[in-house]
Amino acid sequence: MVGFALLHWSNGSTLRTSDGERPGFWVDLYFSATTFLTLGLGDVFPAASGLSRPLAAIEAGGGFGILALVIGYLPALYSALAQRPGTARGGRVDAR
Repeated sequence: MVGFALLHWSNGSTLRTSDGERPGFWVDLYFSATTFLTLGLGDVFPAASGLSRPLAAIEAGGGFGILALVIGYLPALYSALAQRPGTARGGRVDAR
């Protein structure tokens, strides 16, 4: 998220806000976080021209991909942990 915020900031902060706030690094970081976490609140949006729209699309795709990987990996992780001796069905792990 910070990397994409730095890319937006180095591109000249070509974002627009609904309340007319002047974009800066903190607005870029906020936009990056809401885009990566797929919230998309709509109070900050990329300008029609420039690199901000492609950057936002790449960041949203990356955030969605990370979310899909985590959701896909959790069942495999749970089944691997459930097969360990002493941990299935509330068993205790021996801490010797």
